[in-house]
Amino acid sequence: MIKTLKQFCSSFPSEKASTFVSHFDKIYECSSLEEHELKIIYLAYLWKNGRVQSMDDFGQTIVDPEELGVNEYTDYEISFECGEGEGGGVNLSVLYEFYDFEKLMELV
Repeated sequence: MIKTLKQFCSSFPSEKASTFVSHFDKIYECSSLEEHELKIIYLAYLWKNGRVQSMDDFGQTIVDPEELGVNEYTDYEISFECGEGEGGGVNLSVLYEFYDFEKLMELV
C-alpha cells in the first residue's frame, strides 16, 4: 500500500536524514530536510512505486494525487530548478533530472 504524503513524512526515519541532506547539498546548499525536500523525496517514492506515469507527449503525472495528499501544481511547481526567468508551472521531468531521481529512488 502506498503511503500518503502525510503518512510518509510522519514515518520518515530520522537516521536516513543525513543521507538525504548530503544528496541535496550536492545540488544546492542544504543543511537540513525541510518541507520542500520531504516533498521531493516523497515524489521519488511515488516514482519508484509506479505512481508517476507518462502521459504520452505531455510529460508525467502523479496517479490519483488527491488520494495521496499532494497537489502537483502547488507541491511541485518549478521555481529555481529551471534557472532564472524559466520558472513556473509543473514539469516532473525537470524535477527528475534536477534532483537526480535515479539516485533518490535508490535512497528511498
